Amino acid sequence: MAAVLSKQRLNYTIWRGIAGPLVDGIQTILVLGNTFTPNFVIDVVGKPTLALCIRHIIPGPISSYNISAAIGEAMIYSYHYPAVIAFFYLSDVERDYMRLSDREMTMGLWQMHKVKLVIR
Repeated sequence: MAAVLSKQRLNYTIWRGIAGPLVDGIQTILVLGNTFTPNFVIDVVGKPTLALCIRHIIPGPISSYNISAAIGEAMIYSYHYPAVIAFFYLSDVERDYMRLSDREMTMGLWQMHKVKLVIR
């Protein structure tokens, strides 16, 4: 990430740690008594702040739960950050089943919530 941003000659900060009383960092989000924190937050001077949510989804009986939980988490971030990118690493088997309705849903997430799903 840093290499790409540096090539663009952009002034940026990548946050990985949680902010504290005297330390800058990622602001946690409290929803219904639970705390949510993106994996990374990127601040580029003059651009909207970007939150990143990165998940490895392992095939199995709870993979649908893990996918829906990660999408829900990304939507929570979208209320605090102007844009969110959720990276999902799926096995080749699960990725092969991506249908047109899946693509429509992912496009709708961006249009309505500024949540971009990237599936690899």
